[in-house]
Amino acid sequence: MSVYVGKYHSDFEREVFRAEFEDNKTPLDIRHDLATHSDEFNWGYGGSGPAQLALALLADVVGDEKAQLFYQDFKFQVVANWKGDSGWHITDAAIREKVREIEVNRILVEARRLKRESKQLSELLQSNLNVAQWPSIEKRLGVLLEKFDESIDRKVTLFLNGS
Repeated sequence: MSVYVGKYHSDFEREVFRAEFEDNKTPLDIRHDLATHSDEFNWGYGGSGPAQLALALLADVVGDEKAQLFYQDFKFQVVANWKGDSGWHITDAAIREKVREIEVNRILVEARRLKRESKQLSELLQSNLNVAQWPSIEKRLGVLLEKFDESIDRKVTLFLNGS
């Protein structure tokens, strides 16, 4: 298990490192290869220094691809809430858990959006089709939308259960 530690020395001096054992401290790579928001790490607000810190933490724990997808959410939900004039620590397990929570929330938001759009599509079709044609089309569309909703629900459930 790794613990990430941020030490506040002054407004102009902060230190961030990964500690795997009590004696083993490794400075956290700022990861300008992924994005350059700031030349230094910071925390306690939602700006560029916290963005760089969130990106570096996530890249170190969950990899570059997931880091780039989720670091802004992580910045606002975690890094911005650490007190700016004091230190902090977080485990790699806590980072993974938060990233998973962010990922699940995004999936749920997308699933709700798709369900809303399927309902809107149904209403749009109903309003634009010949009334005589509607019953048979509505039945087929209803079956398709029901299967679509079940598929989304199944995929979200599988994801939430870690499958």
